[in-house]
Amino acid sequence: QAFFCLLLCVPWGSSCPPSCQCTERAGAKAVVCSSRHLEEIPEDIPRDAVFLKLDTNSITRIPGDAFKHLSLLEELDLSGNAIEQIEAAAFRGVAARLRTLDLSGNRIRSIPKEALLALNADLRLADNPWHCGCALQEVLWEARLDP
Repeated sequence: QAFFCLLLCVPWGSSCPPSCQCTERAGAKAVVCSSRHLEEIPEDIPRDAVFLKLDTNSITRIPGDAFKHLSLLEELDLSGNAIEQIEAAAFRGVAARLRTLDLSGNRIRSIPKEALLALNADLRLADNPWHCGCALQEVLWEARLDP
């Protein structure tokens, strides 16, 4: 009985990373890690997160499989960071379900096309110092972005 009581007494947000705030939004878990001076993506984001805000931090790269365990993720905000590198498998595991991906206001010069191919998300890429060569044109063509 003591163990059961312990489970009930632990606050719902205890599975939340210490630098984030977890709330319920429209029956889905929202994890907000905005403006927390994060330099990398936290590894302990709850698996049932549907909305994830990592905006206005100091994140510089998105490694492969960074969000692999977040199969319910629909909205991902990485705007206003210092992202320069996105690995090809960065969005593996979330690509099919993701509806919104905000990468605006970073330091992205190019993106490997493999990182975007499986995405059906609304992709926000404004305010990045793009290197507009042939490789980037191919990526944007494959991503089927609106003008």
